[in-house]
Amino acid sequence: MNRIPNLTQGDIEHDVSIVNMAPSGATHYAMLQYDMVEVYIKNDDGDIHTLNESGTEWVYRDDIDLNGFLALRDLSDIRTKLALYYRVESLKQPSMTSVKDRLPDRRHKDTSANTMISDTVLVHDEADPLSVGFGHLTEQGNWVVYSGEHDFMNVLNVTHWMAIPKAGEGNS
Repeated sequence: MNRIPNLTQGDIEHDVSIVNMAPSGATHYAMLQYDMVEVYIKNDDGDIHTLNESGTEWVYRDDIDLNGFLALRDLSDIRTKLALYYRVESLKQPSMTSVKDRLPDRRHKDTSANTMISDTVLVHDEADPLSVGFGHLTEQGNWVVYSGEHDFMNVLNVTHWMAIPKAGEGNS
């Protein structure tokens, strides 16, 4: 399974600087493999453009091979990753509860497993800053995390949880 890698604060700060410095029209951030120069490129249906030396206009480049990059990152992917990271951070504080502080009440009878379970709650793993999913806690203290459509939704180790807000809660 492809998982989003754990992010350090340095990773987040680096990605924020990449996005903030991206010139208008850029679609990708790249690091050239041999001289480690960072560049922004505009990929129009396979035609590669870079900014001219003065940084004022995009110039077609036929001398750049996309395989020659040490790193080639889609700016929209970076923006999505940052949006997810900050969304999880906003959910964790102050609304998410550490499992070390408190666990959800197990007040529902699961007749198929003959045990008591909690309501379905949002779950998160602090070691994977982008992870967020849904699950419930069993009477035996085991988390059952529901598989998600995307990798970041498959929380491996529940460290925080939050009751699912009712419709309209938190809105002004």
